[in-house]
Amino acid sequence: MCEVFAVDTDKSESPGSPGSSESKVVAAFSYRPPKEEKIKEKTVEEEEADQLQDIQEKEEAFFQALWSLAGFYCSIGRQEKSLALINRILRCSDDRTTHARMILGLGQTSEQLKQWEAAIGYYSAGIELNAENDRETWYFLHNNLGYCLNVLGKFQAGETYLRKAIGIDDGKPNGFKNLGISLEGQGKFMAAAMTYIQATRANAADGRAFQLLTKLVEGHPELHALIPYLPDTIDELRKAIELVRGIREKKVTAPN
Repeated sequence: MCEVFAVDTDKSESPGSPGSSESKVVAAFSYRPPKEEKIKEKTVEEEEADQLQDIQEKEEAFFQALWSLAGFYCSIGRQEKSLALINRILRCSDDRTTHARMILGLGQTSEQLKQWEAAIGYYSAGIELNAENDRETWYFLHNNLGYCLNVLGKFQAGETYLRKAIGIDDGKPNGFKNLGISLEGQGKFMAAAMTYIQATRANAADGRAFQLLTKLVEGHPELHALIPYLPDTIDELRKAIELVRGIREKKVTAPN
């Protein structure tokens, strides 16, 4: 710290005389060193925790960068490089649930690009992780794989995965709809019709299975004889779909 004092010196000299001063100011400095602050030394446990935290943050950033690059390769159709990066990630990390979700997303990207074989590769890799604790991801890995197999005409293989998807969650319509497509593709028209009915009942807001059902019945009128209650069921489902559609429209037009 520095302090300045004003000092009145040599008051005996008259004003104006050589060397005289009515008030000479002398700066007097006094230095006070700051108090020493004791730096708290870390314990071994604290230092270890800090370093582990730093490693974890760098590791997360590293894996995020790899996933970003894998997504880029996926988006430009270079699945072999994308899958190679995924395999590298899986060798270095045991967070299978997170990785299964990321792989599901890459598979969906490939679907949007209509790269069915690539999507099948991603979904198959995701299933191999056995991330059963994430029910939603586990369901869609199987459902989407079955869907892609259907697209390629591999209906029997698709049926296997779609039945597994329904076993994981029978409350979603997707698995039933896609299973119906598998069965129809194999010529099992009655079983397909019954599955389309289940899909529509699971979610009347999703009318895709109902459209597939009506188209199937139009092409195979013999189903009326095989399923006597079919006309009533179709009428019931149509009313349910119209009811849901009407509720949606009211919500859209309702004032804020």
